[in-house]
Amino acid sequence: MRAPDVSTQSLGVALIALKERLFKRWKEFVAKDPKRDPGLASKQNWRWEAGRFYYKKEDREKRGISKELEVSFERETAIMINEVWKSDKWANQVPVASGFVSSRGDRKAALDFAHYDAETKTVTMFELKWASNGPRYAAFELIRYALMLTLAHEQGPKNINMIHGNWSEVKKVKLAVVAPVEFYPATETQSLIQFQNMLSAELKKTKLFAPLGFTDFTFRWFPKEKADRNWENEAELRRYFLDDYGLLKIV
Repeated sequence: MRAPDVSTQSLGVALIALKERLFKRWKEFVAKDPKRDPGLASKQNWRWEAGRFYYKKEDREKRGISKELEVSFERETAIMINEVWKSDKWANQVPVASGFVSSRGDRKAALDFAHYDAETKTVTMFELKWASNGPRYAAFELIRYALMLTLAHEQGPKNINMIHGNWSEVKKVKLAVVAPVEFYPATETQSLIQFQNMLSAELKKTKLFAPLGFTDFTFRWFPKEKADRNWENEAELRRYFLDDYGLLKIV
């Protein structure tokens, strides 16, 4: 997936074009087979689980699971959520378009992390980055995933097979790119914050995710050493992923 070229058109126009292109692909996808279930092709889409694909401790040791930093960070975080805290507020590696998009062209199209606030019925969708691509690219990845959720809700719960658990209760969406602070070039911090604020404003203005509401988009950071050291508790994870402390700032 390539981020829209916003240097030659307004951001609002680019966002609307992205939505129209994705929804057009969906209509073409359904048109190929009139008998096709009007869901997004797989019952695995939008499951709400944490740590589903992560081995238990003894299995991890036997299999020598990858030590690559990003994988290590995501794995250990998912383990803490699922095995230690046993929290149902978080989910990870959520397929959003299995059977609809090409796995070759769109990788696995899976959301890295999500958090659900039952009181406000707000889901925060997270794109985890380490070194690949860039902050703006990651932002448009998230927008595409949120549009897939929008499409699911537009279809209506009686006609789709793929909104599970907390996803079916969502009324509002928040988006956040999370990465080690080193991922954000120090010389670009101010321009990234400006882009973040402009993107949030345009997403609200265009009501891109209607019928779902939209709260905000943010760039967030966490200490790189968390790839090698577990979170102390869920409150520490929230500090970087959800609270103001984790917001990208000019220092």
